[in-house]
Amino acid sequence: MITDYQHPQLFKMIVERDMPDDFQAVFRFRSGYGASVILNDYSYGHESGLYELAVIRYMSDDANDWQICYETSVSSDVLVNLDAANVKRILDLIGALMPDALALPGAMLDYES
Repeated sequence: MITDYQHPQLFKMIVERDMPDDFQAVFRFRSGYGASVILNDYSYGHESGLYELAVIRYMSDDANDWQICYETSVSSDVLVNLDAANVKRILDLIGALMPDALALPGAMLDYES
């Protein structure tokens, strides 16, 4: 289950929708990076109950001020056809990202590695 995910650098997880055919959770790490994880009729793998994950970068302290980030060591595109274990593995990789110049506006000031 994705909603039980824990990580030392996880600042916040917001479950936007949690229904069998319409799920979205948005994760925010202290580095200013995060992830949007979806499963719905339009996501790749939904027929098999698999998730789509996009690495995101927060642009400010506003929980809704983020955009998909295509230039990290984690991925250069949206990741598709993921089971819950793979989503958590990728979230761990995102959680380990250090802030960079673009992520800094949305980074938490008390970030520690």
